[in-house]
Amino acid sequence: MAAVDASTGPGPLGGPDDIVEHGPGPLVVMLHGWRMRPDALAPFAAALGAGGAWTFPAGGIDAGDGTLGWWPVDAAARARAVGSLVFWTATVIG
Repeated sequence: MAAVDASTGPGPLGGPDDIVEHGPGPLVVMLHGWRMRPDALAPFAAALGAGGAWTFPAGGIDAGDGTLGWWPVDAAARARAVGSLVFWTATVIG
C-alpha cells in the first residue's frame, strides 16, 4: 500500500483519506473529533512509532472554518448541555 496524498480528492467516506505506511502491522483507523481535520492526527501516528498502515478518514459535515465533523451538531443544544454540567473534584488524602 502506497502513501496517498489527502489533497487528491474525496475518499470513500466523503472526504480525503490519508493512508500512511509505518511498516508491517495492522490497519489503524483514526477518526478526528468535532471541528477538526484528519491531517491533524498524522503527526500523532508518527510519534507513536508503531507499525502498520494508518488511515485518517474525513467526516462529511462541514463544521465551518475549514473543519469537519461526522454528524450535524445543534450548537444551542450543546451549549445548554455543557452549561448544565456539574463538575466534581476529588481530594487525595495521604
